[in-house]
Amino acid sequence: MRQSRLERGVLSPDTVDPHTNYRSYSSAQLRQGVTVDLLRRAGVPVTELTRWADYPFADRRQELALRRAMEDFSLDVAEEISRSDLARLTVQSTPADPLPWAGVSYGFPVPAKPRNASRCSVPKPSSCPLSTPPSKKP
Repeated sequence: MRQSRLERGVLSPDTVDPHTNYRSYSSAQLRQGVTVDLLRRAGVPVTELTRWADYPFADRRQELALRRAMEDFSLDVAEEISRSDLARLTVQSTPADPLPWAGVSYGFPVPAKPRNASRCSVPKPSSCPLSTPPSKKP
């Protein structure tokens, strides 16, 4: 993985020994190396690491908080449906071109604020359609 970062110019060694190819990094590069390593552990793509010094941490946190809120919401819905009474499920089939569409309608309360979303400023919708039929082409 270090080679990939080196090839992309994310973290270049201060010097390279011509006989052993041993790479040396300066003290000033320590912060860059640690930052780049932690960003990679956080799932930041290598292509975004060239801007490590001005990385948009707040934007990334917002993106992750939204993704986590959506994951929590999906887990909440899955849990609710998995524990539901089958008699409460209404199955409908509606023909739609070019393939038939089937959906499930299930009413349940949706909390106003998702769990673990204290850093997420995006409001959670008050209801969530589990699926929608494909739009008909004019």
